[in-house]
Amino acid sequence: MSNLTKKLNEEEAKEYIKNNFPRREAKEEITTTNLAEFGYREIKEAKDLLTAYVENGLPDDFNNEEITIMFNKHSGNVFLTNSEYQVAFASEGKLYSFYSCSECGHEGSEEEGFNNEDKSLCDECYEKENS
Repeated sequence: MSNLTKKLNEEEAKEYIKNNFPRREAKEEITTTNLAEFGYREIKEAKDLLTAYVENGLPDDFNNEEITIMFNKHSGNVFLTNSEYQVAFASEGKLYSFYSCSECGHEGSEEEGFNNEDKSLCDECYEKENS
């Protein structure tokens, strides 16, 4: 009788599953909106985000649907995000949009290479695509 057609008793089945299908550990979430997971530094950054929001408003290209404060536990960054996964950060009391290039992965603000009409591409990739 081959291994494929052999009937296993319950213990053999458990052992077979354990050896051939290892349990995957649950992945830790990288980001959180749970303020209980923020440290004092992150709470201060959240305060700065909200102060900038109240005093100067959102960036012009930032959709105001389902805005939330998010903390990236790997990078330590605290930022605003929304239902469209846009990102805004605070600097010098003002909010700025943060972009990611869909071609090369470059990240930054308008001043850091996203000063074109298509914010899904950095300036370099935008020029390559439109030349």
